Amino acid sequence: MVTMQQQLITWIQAIFSGIGVFLLSGLFKQGIGPLAFFMASREENLFIGKTLRFIQRIVREIILVGISLVYFTGMFNVDIKKQPISKEFPYVSDIFYRVMFSIPTYVVLVVCLSLFLSFIFNTKFRNTIFKKSKPVKRQGKKKESAYFKGTFLVISVYIGLVSILCGQLLNLLLIAYIGGNHIDQTFFTLFANVNAYPLFLLVGVVYRILLIPIFKVFSLIVQIKTLATITLVNNEKLENKLILRPSIDGCILIAEHEYSDERIMLPKRNILYTEFRKIRIVFGEEIVIKKNKNSNVILLNDTI
Repeated sequence: MVTMQQQLITWIQAIFSGIGVFLLSGLFKQGIGPLAFFMASREENLFIGKTLRFIQRIVREIILVGISLVYFTGMFNVDIKKQPISKEFPYVSDIFYRVMFSIPTYVVLVVCLSLFLSFIFNTKFRNTIFKKSKPVKRQGKKKESAYFKGTFLVISVYIGLVSILCGQLLNLLLIAYIGGNHIDQTFFTLFANVNAYPLFLLVGVVYRILLIPIFKVFSLIVQIKTLATITLVNNEKLENKLILRPSIDGCILIAEHEYSDERIMLPKRNILYTEFRKIRIVFGEEIVIKKNKNSNVILLNDTI
């Protein structure tokens, strides 16, 4: 009887055979354009519509979550031959599974989530963390504060626990719903059994939902503003403008800031070129990134 591992090896050998390489090379060539779109720079993204930016973000997140989930599922792969299956959750005798699916782990997750929600919704608490996270001078040198280290420690612990739990959960679901009698190793079942795909999708959605607080916290800790200096065909310059809409009937919509009441609809035909300046805001403090005139210039013909 051919095992799932042997089937997987056969598929891999077919992929890297002459026919497989030919087909993959064709797919690679066809994928160059889309790949460039998903790897567009921050400056290029300013000239991409909101719908395309949303699609770009969704695809990136799907790839990130998918790769992470596959990795942690493989890390905690269950070998059915070596670990007898029990009827009680978490079904396997592995001590690490029993430790992760325990009350202390859930308590740590709840504490981390409480801190994240306070950071997101309580402005006073967030500003206090920002203030106390600034580098402190010791013996003439700047060193990270305990709050700075503590913030990233909490984030790391939460990401680690959630990733491990989701990887282990997928392994356990594969055992519970596909059946231990039909599985040799849970990780290979992801590739060899079509019934595993809905489970992978389900756990992937749960994984992404649990990561929502992390994405929000990071967006508050580190923000990057990209300001444009637009040179018109008459050599007039509009400095430090925020591009709100990249394309409206052959024009771009610009303003001083996102919520400005004064906005300018500028025809693209009047633009000679555009330079960009990035401002990184880390823990509420602005850090100006030096402008690179060679790489941060977009001509009118390059815009969408």
